[in-house]
Amino acid sequence: MNEHKKNEDFCKGEIGLAALISFVSNTLWKRVKIGIFKTIKEKPHEFVKREEQFSEEEKLELEQFLAIEIICETVSYIELLGAYLLAFSRKNPVIQKTLFEYEVKEVIKIFEGLEKQDIDGIAELIGYPQLFEFGPNLEEQKDKIEEYKKSLENIKNVLKEIGDFYLTNREFYNDYKHGFRIFPTTSSPPDNPVFGVAVQMKRGSTLNQAVFYTKQILDKKVGEALKMSDRVAQILEELIPVFRDRFIEGKKQFNLRLFGVPEDKIDEK
Repeated sequence: MNEHKKNEDFCKGEIGLAALISFVSNTLWKRVKIGIFKTIKEKPHEFVKREEQFSEEEKLELEQFLAIEIICETVSYIELLGAYLLAFSRKNPVIQKTLFEYEVKEVIKIFEGLEKQDIDGIAELIGYPQLFEFGPNLEEQKDKIEEYKKSLENIKNVLKEIGDFYLTNREFYNDYKHGFRIFPTTSSPPDNPVFGVAVQMKRGSTLNQAVFYTKQILDKKVGEALKMSDRVAQILEELIPVFRDRFIEGKKQFNLRLFGVPEDKIDEK
């Protein structure tokens, strides 16, 4: 059978499409896009030609816009992770059934419920085997089981961190995405405390309620966003192949990645 024919057969039907989706780096652009915004924010002169034509106010607005984009793209990226977690937990080999039809409230429920999830619940959520699947002789595999449980605790903590960022910034994302209710402003005098802040209009209908984000606050959010986007990329990179092997292709043997404590968390200790 030639390669072209094999590819045709591979893509046939719902399972073929599911396998194809699981091989495609369809989350890659999210991470790259966030990285592009970060690079432009840090080195605008390399991307914005004739920068000298921009006033100081315009440069500040550009920087704030980029910060807003990084935060919002990260929230969107995390929502994509939530959709995958829904698919992993449902174990349906037709993964696109979930990815194409999920509702945001289902993603919110996953992140809100992480704290109460036990070890088996986390394993099910990420598409990993639960403890009973190790067989009846758990005592004989004590060291292996303990290592596995610790790994699940670690991924739970990382998912909680990601989920907290998502839940905290979801309204920020929605206000920017729907109606452009978040924007930077330099309309006040430079010595005014609100000069250069980003404004979030809380109610578009009344236009009389707003939250102000200084550059320092936005930069802090950007730092958290960049960290979370790296977390999301690493998790999806590990979990998608496991789901493909276990549920789409139905393999009896597959490789499991054990999750450690993120390096930046170790550095904080």
